[in-house]
Amino acid sequence: MRTFTRFSKELSASNSGQSLLEFAIATPFLLLLLTASIDFGRYMYDGIELGNGARAGAQYGSQNSTTETDISGMKNAATSDARSVANAVATASSCQCGGTIVTASPCVAPPAYSCPADHTVSYVTVNLSGTFTPLVRIPGLPVSLTISRRAIAQVSP
Repeated sequence: MRTFTRFSKELSASNSGQSLLEFAIATPFLLLLLTASIDFGRYMYDGIELGNGARAGAQYGSQNSTTETDISGMKNAATSDARSVANAVATASSCQCGGTIVTASPCVAPPAYSCPADHTVSYVTVNLSGTFTPLVRIPGLPVSLTISRRAIAQVSP
């Protein structure tokens, strides 16, 4: 009896059991935080990739008047630059504004710039979107998200 009492006093004076219990309780929360951080990083990376792809498509289309009308070339440039994003879909358009020429409806010019009436200005617009799917399904959060980026560039004369 005496040895049991001494053993229980030593066990109660020890903190190793309490530390193990705290670690066991905290581990799932830490893993959830780690997974959320990884998914947030992947989401941001995909957004950057789509933005770079949209700019690559707009840069291709803004080279000259020949590439301005090459819609499939702009789409290919955009999707090939953002190939790490699954299900990337590109749309592209070309427009001229100023005077009476408008080849796309509506002509999407940068918001801070209005087309002058005395000469024609050409723009290309590339929209690129992709689907992001998180690594772990967390209740209350969407199963997948759509990320979209747009780039507008003025065509070189």
